[in-house]
Amino acid sequence: MRFNWIEKYKTNVSVSGLNKTVIPIDSRVSVSISNKEGSYIKTLDFFLVPTITEDLVPTTKIDFNLNNIPNLKLADKNFNIPERVQMLLGAEVFYELMLPGQFKTEGSNVIFQNTVFGFIVSGSTSSDAKGKEHCGFIQAADNLEHSIKKFWEIENVEIDSVKTSELDICEDHFKSTHSRDDQGRYTVAMPLKEDPSCLGESRQTAIQRLNSLWKRLSRDKEYLSLYEKFLQEYEDLGHMREIKADGSGVSFYMPHHGVYRPEKYN
Repeated sequence: MRFNWIEKYKTNVSVSGLNKTVIPIDSRVSVSISNKEGSYIKTLDFFLVPTITEDLVPTTKIDFNLNNIPNLKLADKNFNIPERVQMLLGAEVFYELMLPGQFKTEGSNVIFQNTVFGFIVSGSTSSDAKGKEHCGFIQAADNLEHSIKKFWEIENVEIDSVKTSELDICEDHFKSTHSRDDQGRYTVAMPLKEDPSCLGESRQTAIQRLNSLWKRLSRDKEYLSLYEKFLQEYEDLGHMREIKADGSGVSFYMPHHGVYRPEKYN
């Protein structure tokens, strides 16, 4: 088997195994695996863990004589020597690797099964060597709610809230001026740090801007039509309403003009 790393990226899942042992996984890797001939190529995602299990293929060295089976293509020529498990494939991939062809050696329970990588070996032997018993099982327990909760617990940075006089004023202002209109939207009065008179005289500036806008609209009928439709929609949505200025109190006039760039739509 040949394999090439394609991409490594972060993940946040939990993996459970024997006796419900759960370990967190924070990395995945995309790997392309293939046989030597290149007739089988597949890209898979693998979880990255420090160790899958102990050496168990097999637990002790087993002597095999395969001289009476000429031209036998093995997926692993050192199948009888204990080695570290490098990759664990799930059942959704395992069976597509199988090919027709299976046999046993005479006088043993060892089975040779043909695969896209060559023959693999499994079964029991009459070896007297006592090894450790192993059971390998892995299952993704990727609970979305648990993963999201764990993510925020890790990423959250506790910051002590420092109360200031301005924060108290803002909180009191919200409590005393917020309300809910007929459409169910919440509104709150605009907060000012100083007396509204600090806004100064704005009417004359707004009138000058309005006159300039009228000149522009009179020269461009398409711009005028778009501007009228926009303002009508704004009013229909309840974002603005007409106010009659009676000269009492303090008023602030905010100039407005549309921005139309035809080149953005070409």
